[in-house]
Amino acid sequence: MTLFEERPIGYADRADNLGMNLGAAEKAGKLETLYLRPLDLSVDQITQEILNAVESVGAKRLVIDSLIGFEMALAPGFREDFRESLYRMIVSLTGAGVTILTTVEVEDNFTALQFSHYTVSFLTDDIIRLRYGQLREWLQQMD
Repeated sequence: MTLFEERPIGYADRADNLGMNLGAAEKAGKLETLYLRPLDLSVDQITQEILNAVESVGAKRLVIDSLIGFEMALAPGFREDFRESLYRMIVSLTGAGVTILTTVEVEDNFTALQFSHYTVSFLTDDIIRLRYGQLREWLQQMD
């Protein structure tokens, strides 16, 4: 699991509250959490860190939380070519046999169906869109 925005302790605490014991998986060597927050990393450095973690636990699945955090962790020169950077990272990881799940936050105005800010849906096999909202407000907007 790769975190760019949240600290691993808080993330693990929330996961525990949802019934997911990430600490046990880490102790068993089945999960490695990378916290990559420096603002001067290259895509190659991030990809290598992730590949090392994947290899050390024999991972077949990877969660990247989130694409916005990934972009912010990159050195400014790499942010300009974010789509290309993301493409290179995904090709490297899927080439190693890893299935990737990423999160991305989008603004929701109930009329647009935007999946991300990056126009990277071509890199995905599936998109799952989750929405949080209050039913009463949604029904009022529908009138």
